[in-house]
Amino acid sequence: MRVSIFRPSHFAIIILTLMIIGRSAFGISVKPAFLDLKVTPGKTHTGMVTVTNTSGSEERYRVAAAHFYLTREGRLEPAEPDSSSMAKWIKFNPKEFTLAPNARQQIRYTLIPAQDARVGDYWGLLEFTNLAARMATSDDTTSETNLKLAVSTAIVVPIFVQVGEVSYNWSILNLKAEMGEVRPQVLVTLSNTANGRVPFSTEIEILDASETVVAKQDRRELSLFPFSERVVTLPIEAELKPGDYTVRVRVISEKASSSKAGETSLKIP
Repeated sequence: MRVSIFRPSHFAIIILTLMIIGRSAFGISVKPAFLDLKVTPGKTHTGMVTVTNTSGSEERYRVAAAHFYLTREGRLEPAEPDSSSMAKWIKFNPKEFTLAPNARQQIRYTLIPAQDARVGDYWGLLEFTNLAARMATSDDTTSETNLKLAVSTAIVVPIFVQVGEVSYNWSILNLKAEMGEVRPQVLVTLSNTANGRVPFSTEIEILDASETVVAKQDRRELSLFPFSERVVTLPIEAELKPGDYTVRVRVISEKASSSKAGETSLKIP
């Protein structure tokens, strides 16, 4: 979410941009939902994304590249471009376009990594913003300043760019199961000390006191960024009776050609 505030003499306008990750939201659909590329420094890479206006009115959009980072808890936060950003390498054609209801537009992107780009993984967002902000005005007649809220929406497509042959060195730092506010949950702390992004999925097995498997579940797909730690919270979906359980967790990365496993205990009161 981005917030901008403008203060002319007698009113304030707050521009609120809601950023949604995914394929379709707020009257716009973008395919593919994410991009994962492998490129060579200085060499041009081109591709296409398709944007569909799923609303009932004509809309105008702008596409731009942006940067982000993941917090330790896995939240996406907008950020200024840094040494891990690929935003400066990519151009779009067209950059702005108008779509009738249910119409589609193909957007060509051209990506040219810097000639001196280091080996490693880079990332960013393709940000598709609806240029028609919706306005709302406060009806507080006691204030000398009227407040106007302009809400614009953007759907973002994560893009990951691998330059050269990266390395992987990742592990499970900590594993525990506990009662959350609503359901029991498993917390997995992962560490990556190398320059390769580790896409991963998780598998959970829950065994009762007799070592009988009473539940299984999986989740796909998350990312562990280079030189980072991440805490993954996995709510346990099964309805477990009171008792003592063993929770076995397996974290699998096909890209890194490896998996990590561990187990912990869980007590349901």
